Amino acid sequence: MSDTTAITETAATESAATKAAKSKVRDAEAMKAVAAKAPTSLQKHYTTWLAEKTGFTFSNDDEAAKIVQLAVSLYHDYQASPERAEQKALEASTKTVKAPSKVKQELAARDAEIAKLKAELEAAKSTPAERPAEPEFATSAKTIRRPRTQSAK
Repeated sequence: MSDTTAITETAATESAATKAAKSKVRDAEAMKAVAAKAPTSLQKHYTTWLAEKTGFTFSNDDEAAKIVQLAVSLYHDYQASPERAEQKALEASTKTVKAPSKVKQELAARDAEIAKLKAELEAAKSTPAERPAEPEFATSAKTIRRPRTQSAK
């Protein structure tokens, strides 16, 4: 990992962690209180709906409803958490590491296309252009003149 990548990753992690700390994330006790509640009828219906639509079968319907309840209830807390911020920073740092090789491939492909077009242009310049044959006109010694019109006096 280069120094630039390490600095970028550290800065991203710090800024994401700072944002998460400032946001209103429930503490562990509040999350445990959410987990202690029973799933609502809507969450149970959502669990059934997910199983029907996806074809996924749960080994235990009560546990499935609990998982859906926690996922739905704590989604925003997870998005605002420092753990999610660190994960996003890690994903961003791996993307920046992979990006240059992809850009290099695209540039190499464009350079090859430019070289091909230049070669075609040079080939076209070196080949004499064919001019269409000039039509032959019958010419006579006399010049044909238009008749004069009377001008207004």
